Amino acid sequence: MTRDLEEVREFDGEDASLNLGKEIEAEREASERERQVDRCSSCECIRTWLGLQAKKPLPIANIQLEDFGTAHIVNGPLWKLNSDAHSRCDLHCWRRRMFYLQRKEDQLFLCYKSEKTDGKMSLSCTVHTKDGKGATLTKLDIIPVEELVGESHDKVLMDLFAYDAAIGIKEEGPAAYKGDIPKELHPIEVVGFDATGAKHTIIVAADKEKTCRTWMNLTKEAVDRYQRRVRANKPGRR
Repeated sequence: MTRDLEEVREFDGEDASLNLGKEIEAEREASERERQVDRCSSCECIRTWLGLQAKKPLPIANIQLEDFGTAHIVNGPLWKLNSDAHSRCDLHCWRRRMFYLQRKEDQLFLCYKSEKTDGKMSLSCTVHTKDGKGATLTKLDIIPVEELVGESHDKVLMDLFAYDAAIGIKEEGPAAYKGDIPKELHPIEVVGFDATGAKHTIIVAADKEKTCRTWMNLTKEAVDRYQRRVRANKPGRR
């Protein structure tokens, strides 16, 4: 039951100029023609942004998105490091959650569905604020995951099953998740902002390098684009 990025949507909403996928792709193509360089790997992510379809669409009808906007750029499962983690190699120190890069006006939020609130969105951190502050993302070294055996292995399977059931994803049982236990994690450190505007650091990880790169590139592209919009709209700027 291994999943990659489940769904990628173009920007939609009240402002058609926020269709970032097409704008960024057009900017890249123009830049490539001018500089005559090979297409970089992040362009693959833009194509993914524009064209990837969900292998298994997730139910979102019962999720309250209003606080964080109603349009998301990309969503998919990521592993979230516990704040009190004693070891990054121990999978028990991580929780797999369905994450969303969500937009609302000039803000960008990294959110996840929380089983504690019946599948409603919970803020992990703000990656772009109203006043133009953007998060920094850093790809960390690959983390080898310690082998799980016996009850330890079964507990992780049960946790995966219980979380998906809580947010509305129905599977036959914990055994369906045997293929979801990663042998390594590809982590990203996100230095963003909490609900009060104070700096807040989180670490999330993908189970594949390509998925990690997609999240990194799309988030950076979105933050950069929003910061350019804020700068362009500052009083006195022509």
